[in-house]
Amino acid sequence: MRIVRWEQIAKMVDGADIVLEVIDAREPEYTRSRRLEGHVLKRGKVLMVVLNKCDLVPQGIAYGWVERFSAEGLTCICTSSKSMEGIDRLRGLMLRYARSRSRARRMHARSALWMAVTGGKSVALVVGYPKTGKSSLINALRRRHGAGTSPVPGSPGYTRGVQAFRIADNLYMYDTPGMLPVEIEHVDPVAYAVRCAAPEELSDPVEPACRLLERALIYNPDAVKDAYGVSTTNPYEILEEIARRRGWFYRSDGEPLLEEAARTVIRDYHNARLRFYIPPPDHHH
Repeated sequence: MRIVRWEQIAKMVDGADIVLEVIDAREPEYTRSRRLEGHVLKRGKVLMVVLNKCDLVPQGIAYGWVERFSAEGLTCICTSSKSMEGIDRLRGLMLRYARSRSRARRMHARSALWMAVTGGKSVALVVGYPKTGKSSLINALRRRHGAGTSPVPGSPGYTRGVQAFRIADNLYMYDTPGMLPVEIEHVDPVAYAVRCAAPEELSDPVEPACRLLERALIYNPDAVKDAYGVSTTNPYEILEEIARRRGWFYRSDGEPLLEEAARTVIRDYHNARLRFYIPPPDHHH
């Protein structure tokens, strides 16, 4: 999977009026980019944090995160591309910002490419890690299918080139290609494996999967039992049981094929079969 350089992201941001940072409501801090946010605000662009997949967390958790982002001075909107929650509100905000920036837009010098495609109209740039549902959000905003969608990073359907979509007569939306660079504070093999790499591309998926299972059990003690019917809380034993139940064994010695079980666990997180979410700091039930 191609990683987009920050220089490329900066150029795309400079050519936009509105930037939608799409993050996962289950893991807001892991899937946001503070460096991106800082650049967007520094350049005077409209930044909208889209807390997507909000249907996968309780309403109180989602709005707790909205309050958290609002306390940082950021505009945050809860959305679900599946249930369409928040889509009309997001679209309305985008159109309002597009109209309010029309004069500044005409004054702003754009590249020939942006002018040729948009005719000087407002441009919204959609940015986010692969698993956050960027293309599904675009489809929801367009009210029809068109952009390739896939819940697993790196699998077929992942957007590899810039795609432009007309949202309204005065507003175009661009889906960014590739993935955001992982920032220094997030250089964690688990974070990279879960958010930025296809399970098939991992040379050693067992350790990341085990740590993901540990994380799931902390935030939802029933996550593993609900997903796999397994009661043990030992990550390696969980993988062994998944492999046994599915008939995955090494031909050489008949031992459970942990690597395939590990890739399955990572896929199941992306597909929301392994269910857990991270509450905002200081959240009280």
